[in-house]
Amino acid sequence: MDNRDLCFKLLQADTEQEVEELLSAVGLWSDKSKWRYLGDNENNFGSIGNQQSEAVAALTEKLINSVDARLMNECRLRGTDPESTSAPQSIREAVARFYEGVTGTLGDEAGRVARWPDSQTTEEANKITLSATGQKPSEGTGYPCISIADAGEGQTPDMFPETFLSLQKSNKLRVPFVQGKFNMGATGALQFCSPKHRLQLIISRRNPSFTNGSARDNEWGFTVVRREEAEQGTRSSVFTYLAPLDVTSARNGEVLSFSADTFPLFPKSDETGRSAYARSATHGSLVKLYEYNLSNKSNIVLSGGGLLQRIDFSLPDLALPIRLYECRPGFRGKPGSFATNVMGIAARLERDRMNNLEDGFPLGAVFRIHQCEVRVKVHALKETAKNYRSGKNAIAFTINGQTHATKDTHFFRKQSVGMGQLEDSLIVIIDCSDIEGQLREDMFLNSRDRFRDNQVTQGLVSKLESFLKGEPTLRQLKNRRREEEICKQLDEAKPLTEALSSLIQKTPELSRLFAGGPSIPSPFPRSGSQNGNAASNFRGKRFPTYFRFHKRGDDEHLERQAQIDSSVRIRFDTDAQDDYFHRDSERGVLEVDIFDEAEDHWKPLGDFSLVGPTSGNANLSFQLPFGAVIGDTLLIRVRVTDPSRIDSFDLEAILTVVPQSGSLPGETKKPPVNNAGNGKGTEAGNLAIPNIIPVHEVDWEKHGFDELSALKVIRQTDGESETQEFDFYANYDNKYLLTALKDPHRGGEALKAMFIYSQVLFSIALLNDEKTNKSSVSFDEIPDAETMVELVSRRLAPFIIPTLDAMGSISD
Repeated sequence: MDNRDLCFKLLQADTEQEVEELLSAVGLWSDKSKWRYLGDNENNFGSIGNQQSEAVAALTEKLINSVDARLMNECRLRGTDPESTSAPQSIREAVARFYEGVTGTLGDEAGRVARWPDSQTTEEANKITLSATGQKPSEGTGYPCISIADAGEGQTPDMFPETFLSLQKSNKLRVPFVQGKFNMGATGALQFCSPKHRLQLIISRRNPSFTNGSARDNEWGFTVVRREEAEQGTRSSVFTYLAPLDVTSARNGEVLSFSADTFPLFPKSDETGRSAYARSATHGSLVKLYEYNLSNKSNIVLSGGGLLQRIDFSLPDLALPIRLYECRPGFRGKPGSFATNVMGIAARLERDRMNNLEDGFPLGAVFRIHQCEVRVKVHALKETAKNYRSGKNAIAFTINGQTHATKDTHFFRKQSVGMGQLEDSLIVIIDCSDIEGQLREDMFLNSRDRFRDNQVTQGLVSKLESFLKGEPTLRQLKNRRREEEICKQLDEAKPLTEALSSLIQKTPELSRLFAGGPSIPSPFPRSGSQNGNAASNFRGKRFPTYFRFHKRGDDEHLERQAQIDSSVRIRFDTDAQDDYFHRDSERGVLEVDIFDEAEDHWKPLGDFSLVGPTSGNANLSFQLPFGAVIGDTLLIRVRVTDPSRIDSFDLEAILTVVPQSGSLPGETKKPPVNNAGNGKGTEAGNLAIPNIIPVHEVDWEKHGFDELSALKVIRQTDGESETQEFDFYANYDNKYLLTALKDPHRGGEALKAMFIYSQVLFSIALLNDEKTNKSSVSFDEIPDAETMVELVSRRLAPFIIPTLDAMGSISD
């Protein structure tokens, strides 16, 4: 068997047992001298094992490397040194120049795959492919093999140790238009490869246009990476790769190679069938991850929580499209259902926004963190929109289009956010690309899958919470959704809520828990749904002709008080489009400065948040500078500019620092009036009468229910009241309730009421514990009280009715 045959058989193998048998047959498996240390470091497990904690996040790094290889290939083909100043200075500029022929200033259309026609998208996606072969998890203990191929620059066999198989070298550190600069070689994926040996195959050939050396430089190189068990005297395993050529001392050989003009790297799927290795390449690279720990039981190209959605979310704004191929046997469908393009969730939402996003979305905001700009986009899906969300992922913090940290849907349930009603509809993308250097290192781990927990990241999260909680368009959507849901169920839900109110009224211990006495509050938000307002008629301009303080003239300054230790909020009027400050190109820039009297010049104020503009209004918020005291007068300048303007909009505000009450020093703040109960006020009364909404089997998917679910609770407190208000979604088709209702000797409605009342009242106890005792019961693995209610009610459901029956049979 020659080297080409060996390489092709390794490519076709789908288990680690097959790989071991192939290499044993040619005498290469057991001889450790022919296996070189990855990174030439016999203690490499520390670097490789301390990376991504999840299989798809690790897989994403492989895809990023392929995108980088394609961009590097196009740059070199044009005779440009990728590290030179004449090379593109951003990923988007590289895409615009190399794939669209655009130079100079980039418009909104340039360098964005979302704007490409389908034919161009598919043509380019076929040059970076991901295919699945092998087994489905449902077939036993096996997992699929994942092959990633690209028509990138490729590497010569002798370059393998310095590229694919290196660690912590600065291969792309000075290339401004690529993503992968940490040079971990995407080794995080190794820990998710085959169960025992963690096997990976690498095949590559350098683009012949870039080679001028020996004949071997034009050959295909290949190797296998594996994990070897810890030897005596060592504490951890070590990763090595097959390098049996020219071994002069232990573990210093070179990888295998063979000569061929082409090699089948790429998959195809058409009427004639599906194959993972059917299309030939003249150069490029392939990485095969054997038996990858990817629990994807379904076709990987289908949405609905599969690999397509998860890659979309991990790479929200992909520089180049990728094509997925499902090549495992056993799936049924038309040829088109086995291949699809991945562009990133941001691109997909932009293409589909008319049909799948609520009116007025995406919304935008800008945060200034340590003089770096962070841009936020909030997408609200229509209730009919499907297949955009992967599991509970909802918030992505990105750099250059790749997710570096996430938050799940529980974030929207937090009391500091209050958007639980929309948790299944919101997708938030926070672009942190402007953050560089030490600040980026302080915020994100090199594994690029999670935050560091420190003051900087806590500050960013806090700004996001405040923005989501206070954004008026989000609040209107939340209120409208709630109103529609309650109206739909009102006839069925009202009797149960009225009966619960009566029960509370007759029970003093329960009545004391509830603010406002045992009456039923209006289930609709005080602000209403606010549909059809004049803002919907607003038509903004790409470059505004005015930007001024709210209800003031163009040259009119602002004078107002600013309370000590509170955020300053300033509102503006403008005719700018809603995306003015957060669009991809030709966006506006806002600066906030404070006048330093001691040094007689303006200096940056510090961190701030800018929400909007939305329909002609923008809102700025910031903290008073450190050291400000009551009585100080501060001069603040807000400067707005964009590429269309010679002169900026310059606005000045004079702020007088006052006490928290806004009164003169020495005045005391009046205590709030508590109108709970009979108007005399109670200390305990801090809960509103719960609103109970029935959920039937037809709506289980919408609420994340199954036959064992009992309750789901959504906090409705809007921050304007001390009262805790909750909506309880009760599963009327719970398995245990339906079983009990089949008994003809039981009262159907009474039994249903007892089941629901008990669950709701037990849940109120949990929610009230969070309020009054600061969650004295510890549930470390549970992110919030609402989730605790779902879990506890699910576990109580089998025991509620039997317990009530048993208690009713007790006598003196």
